[in-house]
Amino acid sequence: MVEQSIFINNNELKNWINNAYDLGIDKVEKTELGSANCYYLYSNSNERYFLKEFQEKITYENLEEEIKICKYLNENGITASSFICNREGKYISSFRDRYIHVQKHIIGNSYNMFEMPNDLMIKSARLLGRINKVLSGYKIDRYNFGDKWLKEWSNEKEIEKLKKLLDERSAEIDTNSTIYKQICEDFEFKINRLKMMDGYAERFLGTYKCSSHGDYSLLQILCDNNDIVAIIDFASACTLPPTWEIIRSYSYASKECRDNGKIDFDNFTKYLDSYLDEYEIPKIDILRMPSLYYFNLIRSSFGYKQYLKNKSDKNLDFAFWRTKMCRWLYNNMDEFEAYLDEYYKN
Repeated sequence: MVEQSIFINNNELKNWINNAYDLGIDKVEKTELGSANCYYLYSNSNERYFLKEFQEKITYENLEEEIKICKYLNENGITASSFICNREGKYISSFRDRYIHVQKHIIGNSYNMFEMPNDLMIKSARLLGRINKVLSGYKIDRYNFGDKWLKEWSNEKEIEKLKKLLDERSAEIDTNSTIYKQICEDFEFKINRLKMMDGYAERFLGTYKCSSHGDYSLLQILCDNNDIVAIIDFASACTLPPTWEIIRSYSYASKECRDNGKIDFDNFTKYLDSYLDEYEIPKIDILRMPSLYYFNLIRSSFGYKQYLKNKSDKNLDFAFWRTKMCRWLYNNMDEFEAYLDEYYKN
């Protein structure tokens, strides 16, 4: 859910940017990208820039890390964002208690969810492998799915969170609506499965982790002329299991995942093979990939939470889709893992 912008209108932003930066901005244009307020900036010298206003939860340290990582990637042959200094010589600015940065504009567009062509999907998997290979020389101290967190994870706490969301729903929610009934059905599925998952997280202890993008998907991949031109948005960069980003990014890009709510084994292994051409991961982690993705989806309330608290339905269809994928993984886990075991037996 995109938070309210700190700028009253585009004119206020134009005045602020010209005071804070030496860019000579003539025109400001808001664009709908991701979960942040983003703007294209046009200068009087025909230069184009990209401004991002970050959500309150994003820390200064996150942004500092992103800038360093992008610089490192650019120096090592992977095109990422290049940032612009303000008049004080800093890459990160602030206004009304929010952080802002400005980047050089990269010509290219990202695809909508589930709409990336197959050939670009294969290229994107290879790019993720290259990113992980290059970042093997760059240590990121922030962890996702870290062993400490896995040891402390509790299925009972996850169940409590879901029940609390239903109990404390907004008074504006119509409990007789089709939407609310679907949410209750999805939560019942999640709660019933979570009841069976005591100690489930421990199976992922010791899973191979590496420095990575942290939110890798087709939404962060800029393309032009049927090729990938850049990877952007490293604000979530962390050390995590690459298998999670592989299967998640595949499911977000593939049309069959949208249309059928399932993963085609043959198409997925082609995607994975492209990644493995660049970067090797242990076979045991490949086999755990379906259960790791299932583990992430079953406990997620993203989209539901925004609707139940604020009656915002912006991400509700996405939430329904993720639970549909979760159901498919639950019903096909053994077959999926057996297929991967046979395919990668050598």
